[in-house]
Amino acid sequence: MSTIVKYEYEEFYKEHKKQRYRDFMVSLSDNITFESDTWICEKRLQNQAQLLSKVTIYFAKIPAQYKEMVKYYALIRLLEGKGIGTVRGDVGNVAVFLNFMEATPLTDISVMTASYYKAYLDEKGYSECTRNSIWAAASQILSRMNGYDGMQLNNPFYDNPYEAKHLIDQKYIPDYVAKQLDRVFIREDIPIIMRCIYWLLRLIPSRISEIFGMKIDCIKPFDGHYCVFIPMWKQSGGYKEPIMRTIHLNDEGIASHLIALIHEQQKMALIYQDYLPEDKRNALFAYRKQMLVKGVWQDKNSYAVASWTYVSYRSRRFASVMASVMKTVRTIW
Repeated sequence: MSTIVKYEYEEFYKEHKKQRYRDFMVSLSDNITFESDTWICEKRLQNQAQLLSKVTIYFAKIPAQYKEMVKYYALIRLLEGKGIGTVRGDVGNVAVFLNFMEATPLTDISVMTASYYKAYLDEKGYSECTRNSIWAAASQILSRMNGYDGMQLNNPFYDNPYEAKHLIDQKYIPDYVAKQLDRVFIREDIPIIMRCIYWLLRLIPSRISEIFGMKIDCIKPFDGHYCVFIPMWKQSGGYKEPIMRTIHLNDEGIASHLIALIHEQQKMALIYQDYLPEDKRNALFAYRKQMLVKGVWQDKNSYAVASWTYVSYRSRRFASVMASVMKTVRTIW
């Protein structure tokens, strides 16, 4: 390694730089400390529906001798603009690598280490995608933290044996399945909130977190048509305020159906506002909780804002409806 590169690493990890990384933590939360093994970064919540678990980074599985280094690694990644979820995944994957190393110093890493690590991952039965991520995390931390506390770290992990070589040109949902889903979610016995979420995703390709972040006043008439406003957070991370995306819809065809669903959901959300916590108010997808009693849904005196957990649970309940519709369609065909 050249003298210039050594100097860069030394500068990167000088104490005043470390303090800058710690100071950055106030942008994540007012309640976490560097020493904590659980960082709940509530300032990075994107909308009322997002759970705290989505903005939490866990360090408990990191071996004690490496926790400080990994915490600085996490802060550096966040400073670079990575999202909380990405960094949480990085830390979890790094934990796999560091626990594999056990008592072996990182400064002793060699090509043989990489060979043994590949055999270790292959024996674990992880999916190809998971092994790819875990391997990449080992390479990344060795490269990023080279020079930390004077450690000179070799990186024999730069060539990822699990990296996909070809992209598969295939849609996630085949057209015939999408058509069956359309038939299910046009039915009036499906709750309005689920139909509204489905048709928003179907007609306006968006991340589901953006749909959950929509406000009650998300739709307005303009010049003979309607404008729908969907929040969009920069995916490289670090942005509290969303950019508002504007979608123009003519009040005709299936778009007219979506507009009607949004208006109906608005009415429901307005009714529930007074029952929601302050930080959950003004969300479009507020709902009254229900419980299934002997096959019948009954309302509870409890209210919330839709999240992925809610949508996933409800969708599984519709599986029987989906199966019935598909059976009917196959008979017709």
